[in-house]
Amino acid sequence: MLGTGPALAQGSFLGGLTGKTAPASPAPEAPPAETPPAPADDSSSSLRPSRPQTPTAPTSPSATAPAPTSPGKGIAPSPSPAPAPTVDARGFAGVWSGTYTCAQGLTGVTFTFDAPAGGEISAVVAFYPVASNPGVPSGRFRVTGTAPAPGDRALIFYPDGWIERPPGYVMVGFELQLSSDDMALRATLSGAPGCTTALLGRDGNG
Repeated sequence: MLGTGPALAQGSFLGGLTGKTAPASPAPEAPPAETPPAPADDSSSSLRPSRPQTPTAPTSPSATAPAPTSPGKGIAPSPSPAPAPTVDARGFAGVWSGTYTCAQGLTGVTFTFDAPAGGEISAVVAFYPVASNPGVPSGRFRVTGTAPAPGDRALIFYPDGWIERPPGYVMVGFELQLSSDDMALRATLSGAPGCTTALLGRDGNG
């Protein structure tokens, strides 16, 4: 009995040690996650040479500047056409008066020129009595010719029709010659044998 007592006691003690559940060992903690390194300070970039930027070409002023316009309109006005040159009677224009002599004696005569038109020029020839020959009848007829070119001082007129015809009279043509000062006109009657050349001067209103 003395031989087994301690053995039992030891067994109970051991049983008591082995009968209890041993506390679980704590799980190992995971290592903290590594924090990524912070980006380098921008100020450090000033230590590195910066890449040169490609220069841009300057803008042409004509490419952006608006085109000038006339006031009040979007487009410039077209230039007015030059007026067409007008034709005049040159030095022959106006009214001319003088005398001539034919079978009826000394006779007064007046040429009144019309404005040229269509390359032609015309005039009204009036004949009438003068103080020294009051028996001469009065009459009028029209003459026509080619308008003179610039600088021409000669003009030929042909009979063109009666305006007022006295009995027994016929129309005649004229060859006119203008003086160098444009103040005198010599008219040679054509188709009128025995008639003298008429000498005319420019009237004050001519």
